Amino acid sequence: MKIDIEQFDDQQGTTLRRQDYEDATLFVADLGIEIGDATIDAVDGTAIVVTEADEQFEFDLPAGARAPSIHNGVLTIEVAR
Repeated sequence: MKIDIEQFDDQQGTTLRRQDYEDATLFVADLGIEIGDATIDAVDGTAIVVTEADEQFEFDLPAGARAPSIHNGVLTIEVAR
């Protein structure tokens, strides 16, 4: 499933938080512990998340996005300002 990062919370049923700092904007979403050991990869401007249950979803990364990460079910995307 491909989604827009700004509509992430609507599509995935989770809350996307945006935190603005002087040099970067962070997008943070708690996907929940039930996703297990999820992995994330960025390919040609698209982030691909694969859960332990082999569920997969992808979304376009915003321009200027640095490597997205996921740890303990929390997805973080940093975008340079």
